[in-house]
Amino acid sequence: MNKRLHFLFINLIFSSFVFSQNNFTNAGGDNLWSNPANWSGTVPNGGTAVVIIKSALVIVDGDYSVKQIKLPGGQPSPTFTDGGGGLLTITGNGVSQPVQINVNGGHITFNVNVVFDTPEVGSTEIFNLNNGNTAFTFGAGFSLTILDDELTFGAINLNNAVNFNGSILGNGTLRFNSKINANFGANYDGSNFDGGIHVGGNTGNNRVNLTSNVSNNGTFLKAGSSLSVIGSGSTININGANTLKGNIILTGSNSAILDIDANQSAIGTITMGSGTLSLAVDAAVTSVKFADNS
Repeated sequence: MNKRLHFLFINLIFSSFVFSQNNFTNAGGDNLWSNPANWSGTVPNGGTAVVIIKSALVIVDGDYSVKQIKLPGGQPSPTFTDGGGGLLTITGNGVSQPVQINVNGGHITFNVNVVFDTPEVGSTEIFNLNNGNTAFTFGAGFSLTILDDELTFGAINLNNAVNFNGSILGNGTLRFNSKINANFGANYDGSNFDGGIHVGGNTGNNRVNLTSNVSNNGTFLKAGSSLSVIGSGSTININGANTLKGNIILTGSNSAILDIDANQSAIGTITMGSGTLSLAVDAAVTSVKFADNS
């Protein structure tokens, strides 16, 4: 009897593990999140659901929540699209990588509003690029909201990218670990992001390259917000005029390159420890103004 009960207990655990993961296959043919026929199990909606994407298009036609999204090897690069009132909340509840790209060349595009809100205070949550030539893109006209938490992007090599073409909202922290190319597009709007940006990395292949192509007089970093350099060897490129309005902080002995290719009329303060901020200014730039330096 004990052996049989033991076997039943193990089987129940295994079944629970299997059914906690839902495969989106689009077997129903309409790409709708709400269609049970498109899923291997029930329609996932809850902060403990794990979803595995096996289709090139997912139409988010409602307000849904999951703890983790995975793109496994051998699958097409998916786009999550707003089907009308779509909202996708990712919690990372109980996992260290709320979103994983595990296929070479994989690319996840979010053309829908995304909220990152984890119940795990103090945890490290990484949207991870686990293979080469991979990317996350947050589309123009949509928002990424980071609520009270630190959202980290990490990668295994430097040929991966994270692209922000819409806006970031909330009061959390956006962090880039080593081996990341972070790109803020022409239509990016950071004017309502009350949180900060942390740039990690190290020299060589472990560096972070952050590039702002925000259009002239737009907002990459708003006044009162801060970009903190928490690792050495990274480069911050500012290509749009009057878009860098916040503060720059170099913690400890960390150093970085600030490459400015357009006039900046109202950069905030620069606060430095024992590190070095190397300022590279394009020959066409005539004015770079800082509020103060300490």
